[in-house]
Amino acid sequence: MHASMSLTTLLLLISIERSFACYYLNDYEKKSRIWIAVSLLSIGFVLNFIITVTFYFNLLSLPLLILLVIAPNIIGFNLIFYTRYWNQKVTETHEKFANHSNYTLAARFQAKENIKSFQMVRKVIIAGMGMVALGIVTAILLLWNIFPLLDNFFNLIIQGEMSFTHLIVSMTIIYSVDSFRKVRLVDWESIWIKFKISRRKVAIIAVRKDSTVKTDMIKKETETYFNQLANSWT
Repeated sequence: MHASMSLTTLLLLISIERSFACYYLNDYEKKSRIWIAVSLLSIGFVLNFIITVTFYFNLLSLPLLILLVIAPNIIGFNLIFYTRYWNQKVTETHEKFANHSNYTLAARFQAKENIKSFQMVRKVIIAGMGMVALGIVTAILLLWNIFPLLDNFFNLIIQGEMSFTHLIVSMTIIYSVDSFRKVRLVDWESIWIKFKISRRKVAIIAVRKDSTVKTDMIKKETETYFNQLANSWT
């Protein structure tokens, strides 16, 4: 449960990290700030633990439990949109007023990198929010017993989300990276080309074998002819 509930704060933690990247535009990539990673991991663990305990012991009513899951995502969405808007503003300011811009080259470069990261993380956010929405809807259907005949199916969905949520998110992250997305697990085109080349090699070998057999037969016939001719002269 703790593993699945950690998905509810994923967007919030990503948005906070991007906010730091926006705040430290001049030297975010250059200067190491370990305290940011440690703080985010600690805050995420504490929040996930609180949410998990609240759900496990059913300490709040259902509307409040749903609000507890939705609230971090609402905050995360607002932070993501604001930081994306701010980075776009920095980039546009430099492009329009490059000679009079107050932003350094490092700040402009970091702003463009932040915008790229927002584009990359978009698929992750969609996948995460989809999993959260599916879990909330399924939990509501189970608790309110709307479709009693489908309780086993709903339980299967909940268990699947608890077990495979991080696998789905990890695959989405990998697919969001351009260099990884271009890699094919099974390159059918190259397999077909190799198959065609192997067939050509087999055909060439067969032709060579046939030509070798014919050459040997011609040699034997020639030798036999000249042997018979020599015998007739003697």
